[in-house]
Amino acid sequence: MPFAASVAPVKTLAILFASVLPALSAAGPPEVAVGFLEKVRAGKVNLEPDADTAISAATQPEKRREITRRLERTALDLDTGDLKAVADRAEGNLAAVIVRKESGFDPARLRVFAVALVRKGDQWRPAPVPGSFENTGIGFDPGVRKQAADLERWMLEERTKIMESARDQLTNRMREDILTAIRPEDVRAMTAAQAGAGFLDACAKARAPVVLALLGGLQASLPDNWSARLQQASAAVAAPRAATRPWRLLVAPDVIRTVIHEEGDDTTGQISLACVDPTGPKSKALPRIEIIDLDLRRSPDGIWRVDPPRGFLESAAQTNEPPNHSDADDDDDGSLLASFPERLRETYPLKAAATCEDAVKAAAEALRAPTPLPLIGMLDLSGPKRTARAGCLKAVDLWASLHNPSNLRSPVALDSAARESTGAASFQIFSVKEDRLDLRVLYFEKGESGWHLLSGMVPDDLCRDRFAAETEWAAAEAKRWPETWRAKLLADSPVIDPAKLPAPPARPDIEKLLDRWFDVLASGDLSAALRLTSRLGSNASPARLLRNLGYEINSLRKCTGRPTITGVATGKTWSVAAVRFDQGEKPVTAVYPVVSGSDGPKILLETDLFLSEERARGFLNKSSFGHLRENAPEPVAAELEDLFKQLGAAPAKP
Repeated sequence: MPFAASVAPVKTLAILFASVLPALSAAGPPEVAVGFLEKVRAGKVNLEPDADTAISAATQPEKRREITRRLERTALDLDTGDLKAVADRAEGNLAAVIVRKESGFDPARLRVFAVALVRKGDQWRPAPVPGSFENTGIGFDPGVRKQAADLERWMLEERTKIMESARDQLTNRMREDILTAIRPEDVRAMTAAQAGAGFLDACAKARAPVVLALLGGLQASLPDNWSARLQQASAAVAAPRAATRPWRLLVAPDVIRTVIHEEGDDTTGQISLACVDPTGPKSKALPRIEIIDLDLRRSPDGIWRVDPPRGFLESAAQTNEPPNHSDADDDDDGSLLASFPERLRETYPLKAAATCEDAVKAAAEALRAPTPLPLIGMLDLSGPKRTARAGCLKAVDLWASLHNPSNLRSPVALDSAARESTGAASFQIFSVKEDRLDLRVLYFEKGESGWHLLSGMVPDDLCRDRFAAETEWAAAEAKRWPETWRAKLLADSPVIDPAKLPAPPARPDIEKLLDRWFDVLASGDLSAALRLTSRLGSNASPARLLRNLGYEINSLRKCTGRPTITGVATGKTWSVAAVRFDQGEKPVTAVYPVVSGSDGPKILLETDLFLSEERARGFLNKSSFGHLRENAPEPVAAELEDLFKQLGAAPAKP
């Protein structure tokens, strides 16, 4: 049963938002225009009459398809960035609004849009075609036609004026923002190493003014290739997660990076940065350590400037100069990589746990984290440098395997074993696509500061004897779990007897349950998610529950917005909640059966239901009710089906 949820918790804001929609019906043209462009950007404009636009009911299907294609092209221009209405004009029941997309400091990313609007009753509706009253059915009244022509001419002229003015303002605003973020005298007082470190820190924190300042934006005379510097850096810093290589190595939050060498005098310098990109090229099935050399030099007015390699100033299509690559087993002697483990530890200090049990919990959380940095923080980087480097690459590769968008997976701890100073833990890597055992074993060691992941991630020749017991235990785990891992995962999902259920939960408790459900699914904590479910006692229940849980996670990552409860119905045994969520052009409404448990309400996840008129979905609903009837008394099953029908018949009431 898929759900829509955002990665960040929003609690019940969606429900509250839905409740104030009527109050927005009288929104003015600027607000309506911005809201329309937001829908265009999200690809969610409904071109049916009396829906999201003022489109005429007489508009033919072929014309609607053409409008859809135009809106899709407009969505590409909208891309990312805040939208702001900067001018508007109204004549009678017609209006026009100019909207600017905030684009940082890069003139190449500046966009200005024109939206025509028609008032229908007490509501303003945007025309379906930007900058035009085409296909709005405004009629043939000469006065109205003249108003429309005047407003279309105004939009064309005003859009051009605002575009030119905005370009002129960008340079001045960039200079002001740069001077607010960092002072020229502070940059002059830096050493080459300090200037390089400041640049890398600004890249990692997406501080565009500082990045541009240290790329030459503070100089009295801008660098000759300033346009390329501005364009490439602005695009990368504006969307770090979506940045393309090689800028991704400097700005993406999931890239491991540390300075491994710096040199310089009073006028020039160089820093070498070692990076491990979870999505980057591999060598011997592991990520590579990539080295970027950044040159620094003072301008004639004494300002330090960072000069990145040529590939950083080219578009992704032009770039053919990859960073230097090194493997974990490169020679240590004379290699820049000799200092990699030590410098990496300085960048990401060790975070040891008090007990092996605490370390196992921390490792599970680190594997679920949005970046591999917490996992590196748990990893021992002392000892042989080659082993430490290999451990870092293995850790990043393990993390990356769980965060592949095409096959999202999540770790669930199965068991652990610990002795005085060594230990191990087994994890099932739950996949949304594959219902099979994927066992991973992590090894832990107790050091001076506490328990941490073993250097190298697996026992090598130097510690094989000390970890002999853990190695033997790991081999036994591989034989233990193939047939029993599902039962272990579902231990916290209680089996219910449908004939003996207490009174069902009320709506406030259901809202809290579903809020918590969306949050834990977004975090990837499957153990916490399963604690919010219950199941029937049939042999098919475990497989059905885990299958539906996989659907939930997969759909969750594809959805936008927060789910909205549109209805709740309660009987003697069940409560059911209809939840509306967006995934594509049409909203989908899922129905959750909820029962009372000993420690709060629970979702009966194996019974997946949707409010839909589609024939295929109706067949699947019938199958879910059939499964319930095989495992519950007929009156109990009939009550749930009746509540489901009530939700389908009732209008949505958030």
